[in-house]
Amino acid sequence: MTERDKLIEELNVKLEMLTKKYNEAKKQLDSLEQTQCLLREQNELLQKTIRDMKSAKIISIRDRDIKKTHADITHLINEIDKCIALLSV
Repeated sequence: MTERDKLIEELNVKLEMLTKKYNEAKKQLDSLEQTQCLLREQNELLQKTIRDMKSAKIISIRDRDIKKTHADITHLINEIDKCIALLSV
């Protein structure tokens, strides 16, 4: 085997190794892209859940405010009724 043949054989071996590494890297990249896609979907769902929870909290606060306001109005009506009763006597 001549020096040239040895070099060609060595280059072929290196080329096969590089091809295998490239194919492995491509498979890993595909896997990572799929994982990225799944994580993006999860992120979107979590962000929607957070928005929904914030909306529910706002509604909850509004309900509490409504109940407090209702209680305040009821109290004021009772006070007005007392005043009217005192004026009627």
